[in-house]
Amino acid sequence: FFRPLAMGRRSPVPATVLGVVTLGTVLASSLPSNRRIPGISQTRQPRVVLKAPPIHTRIQILHRHSTRIFSGRSRWPRVQAQPLIPGGSEIELCEDNGDEYEDSEDDDGERYKMEGLPVPTEGFARTSSDIGPNESLQLFPTFAFKTIDQRTGKERWATRLHGRAIDNLRRHHRRRVGMSSAAKALGFYPSSDDERKMYRHRMDLFLFRAARGRQIGLDMGPGLWWGTSSPNGHFSIDAQISADHLPVSVPGKGAAVSAPVSTLPLTDGRVWRTNVYFVPPHGVSLISDIDDTIKMTEVRDRKRMLSNTFLYDFTAVKGMSELYNLMADKGATFHYVSNSPWQLQPELEDFLQRSGFPDGTFHLKHLRFRLNRPIAFLKNRLGLRPKNESSNHKYDMISNIMRTFPERKFVLVGDSGEKDPVIYAKVAHESPKQVEKVYIRRVEGDLRNDTHWEKVFEGIPSGKWCVFTDHELVRKDVEKLFVPR
Repeated sequence: FFRPLAMGRRSPVPATVLGVVTLGTVLASSLPSNRRIPGISQTRQPRVVLKAPPIHTRIQILHRHSTRIFSGRSRWPRVQAQPLIPGGSEIELCEDNGDEYEDSEDDDGERYKMEGLPVPTEGFARTSSDIGPNESLQLFPTFAFKTIDQRTGKERWATRLHGRAIDNLRRHHRRRVGMSSAAKALGFYPSSDDERKMYRHRMDLFLFRAARGRQIGLDMGPGLWWGTSSPNGHFSIDAQISADHLPVSVPGKGAAVSAPVSTLPLTDGRVWRTNVYFVPPHGVSLISDIDDTIKMTEVRDRKRMLSNTFLYDFTAVKGMSELYNLMADKGATFHYVSNSPWQLQPELEDFLQRSGFPDGTFHLKHLRFRLNRPIAFLKNRLGLRPKNESSNHKYDMISNIMRTFPERKFVLVGDSGEKDPVIYAKVAHESPKQVEKVYIRRVEGDLRNDTHWEKVFEGIPSGKWCVFTDHELVRKDVEKLFVPR
């Protein structure tokens, strides 16, 4: 478009330069010019201006040493002045407004210079997430860990807030084709009314359309964080909170302490919430599988596995909730790592609550339902996937958690139905100081003898692993495991 204009000039002007200049002029002219952010004046152009109704202000800008959050009463909306353009214009807090803001470095209202130019979304202050009336969000429980700011040397807590944006409107043909194809893959149709109701409910979780490109705003304690949903609807937002502004008091050792995180209220008043678990640097964490470890899935039998997934209420493995609550009472923090897809996370979280299992974080698998390949989807993603693929996912998730908490001790709990013993043995070999114990629940029909398990856990002290059928034997061992040292 700009090339003919550039070529028509006597002096050669590259088309790219002319296009950038023209586009910049158009964007600059689109910004409102009659309002400014209170408490901030700029020493150089361009000018950042906002137009919005009078409500509470929260402005986040990048200090030369750290990210600062300034909160105070004013006539302006909640504004997140982020991201910042590196090397942009210098900005400063006005002297006459400096005492309005918390967390400033001088109570006398001294002028504080900061580097970077705040860029509000679309030139306006955003006060709610970009979620339509026919869309909704899912927020997944996650953990936060203590870290040190390399620039200031001060303690901070970092977390990755994770969720999913979905379109609630399911087109009729999408649901009809998906249900029919899935039933063909299952090999049978639900026979009773209860089974049909459960089948539709569980399959609906996979037939939701992803809401891509949505701007999501999350509110936790003293800060606001923004992210954009990806093509599969998922979004991950990295957030950091100063240790001086934590919403909860976190001990230096022991179990995690949870704090709520929520979306910004939509114009229709809807809000979604979940928990962030602030995990101390020292203590004991339990990493648990789900299928056939705490929930009866019967992965070794394809037909029964799919029936238990789509037709019936989830059923807990006998005695495991009591065992886990014993560990929770001893101060353990829980991470549930599974090859189950994220679409089932709401059902799994409900199952944990109904069955009395301790709360914890979820680490599941991403997948996308394709209508043109539903049978391959069900076979390869819901328990009949290639073994290497499922093993790598679980190993990567466990390794990431353990690297995040190098000073914590870990108890690994799985079952003998899939690859848990091999994965856990590999982790125990690589991190012998962190892995305190490995428990493997022997699934029904597994007739492999002790010689087999000794080979799997070769090189690992016999006191560090246990293959069990009766959970009461593990209970006695747990009592010894959590004895103060």
